[in-house]
Amino acid sequence: MAAIVRALTDTAMLTMDPADLELLSIDRPPQLRSRQAVRLSLDLFAKYLGSEKGTKVFDTFVKDRVAAIYHRALEVERTVGGFTVANATYTPPDATPFVVNLTDRVENMPEWTH
Repeated sequence: MAAIVRALTDTAMLTMDPADLELLSIDRPPQLRSRQAVRLSLDLFAKYLGSEKGTKVFDTFVKDRVAAIYHRALEVERTVGGFTVANATYTPPDATPFVVNLTDRVENMPEWTH
């Protein structure tokens, strides 16, 4: 099990900058010993998650609401036009009801505009 966790960690490390790895003090070589082997393991893991068995494992790993969102996204991607059509017709919900302006807020980065 430890080797599997290390291999998954290696795939995450593959996406990080060397500066990020240094910041996290990760100075070990990949478990699989090469970037190509790590990339291959990531591809194989993606294929597994895309399979029927992998989908069932994923569904048991995440909560029902997350799994429903994930499966809905897969359905959209598999339709004709996929993401492009969905993106063209999508309108984000109004966030105004959830925005709160605090009266005692102290602006610590005034150069950023809101």
